[in-house]
This record gives sequence, C-alpha cells and structure tokens, in this order.
Amino acid sequence: DMLERLSVLQPDRGELYILLGDMYTKIKFYQKAVERYWSALEFNDDNKHVHQSLRDIYQELIRIEEAKLKTSF
Repeated sequence: DMLERLSVLQPDRGELYILLGDMYTKIKFYQKAVERYWSALEFNDDNKHVHQSLRDIYQELIRIEEAKLKTSF
C-alpha cells in the first residue's frame, strides 16, 4: 500500500500513521490500526482523534470478546 511505503520512506510524518490507523480501522484490521495509532502518538501524544480512535477500537474488541464468551456457553 502506498501509505505504508510512505511511512517507511518518511517515518517522521505522524499524520501518515493517523491515516493508516483510520484506514485499517475501516477495514477492521484492528491490530494494525492500534500499532499505527500508537506510532502517531509518538509525534503528538495529545491528539484527540487518535485517543478516541484507540478507545473505540478497544471497546469494539471488548464487545467482540464478550460476544464470543456468550456463544461459548
């Protein structure tokens, strides 16, 4: 993917990590999204969008795990 290549070529551009996190979140690749958002926080640790996105992902992962638990009994 072009954004991934750009993030390797220009690792000091935090906004690329946010775009990647957003992209991975949309396609439900949550682990990759979390990794990219955490990378973005290294550049700007008070980015509200990134913190909200991480919160939303963690809540979704909790919901998924709770659903799995309910169906396993």
